[in-house]
Order: sequence, then C-alpha cells, then structure tokens
Amino acid sequence: MQSVLLQSAPHRLAARTAHQHKYYLDVQAKRGLLTREPLGWKNVEQFLKLGPCTIDGQKGCFSVSSIREFPILPPKAVKMVTQSFANLKRTIARNIEAEEPRMNANELADLAVTFFIGLSMEQNLNASRTSVTRKVDNFMMLIREMGQR
Repeated sequence: MQSVLLQSAPHRLAARTAHQHKYYLDVQAKRGLLTREPLGWKNVEQFLKLGPCTIDGQKGCFSVSSIREFPILPPKAVKMVTQSFANLKRTIARNIEAEEPRMNANELADLAVTFFIGLSMEQNLNASRTSVTRKVDNFMMLIREMGQR
C-alpha cells in the first residue's frame, strides 16, 4: 500500500504542476508584457518589473519554483517547464533584436532570463517592490549599455 502511495505522489505532483504551469502561462500571456508593440527594451523592463510579481498568492515565477522539483517530476513536466524558459528567452530576444544591439540578442536574452530567475527566487524573501524596481533599473542600464551600437 505504501509503495502505491509513494508511486502516485510524483504523478499527482506532475498533474498539479502541469495544471498550475498552464494557468500561470495563460495569466502571463494575458498580461502581454513582452508582446506589446513596438517591441524593445521597454517591454523587457516591464516584464522584469512585473513578471515575477505575486499572482493569486503565488510568489515569484511558477516555472522557477518548479525547477527544484525536477528530480521527482516526470520527464513530461520537466520538458514543459524547460520549453517555457526557451520560449521566454526567444520572446525576450525578439524584443532585444528590435533595438538592433551590437551584442548578440540571444546572449543578452540569456542574461535577462538569468536575472529574472534570481528576481523570482528573491520574491520568496519578501523583497520590496522598491528594491525590485531599483535592481531592474540598474540591470536595464547595464544590459542596454552592453547592447548599444
């Protein structure tokens, strides 16, 4: 009996993760932070300032929070989260490409996604909105400078 319960726990977690992940992505898509025209740095900045915000009690980014569960999640759930990050990177890169940077847009997008992951994790420490805004402003100053022609 115990082994049946233990075997089903990861499957229950995977189902819950998949459902929450789909909900989270739907909410983020409705917010349209990275798809507003014209594409560019402003979208990236808005996403970093508002993307990891609390939504319905969820602190940070659900995908980031899911990473710690990878060892017990089925491959399908891990693939879903991994694809989500790949899509996020591509969307950020499109915004950066619109600014015609001198540095490779994909490399700059990697930096932005890494920064986003850190911001999302920091939400669990109850970081203040002022602190997040200051960090994003400083990061955007650096990344814009790196991308200038």
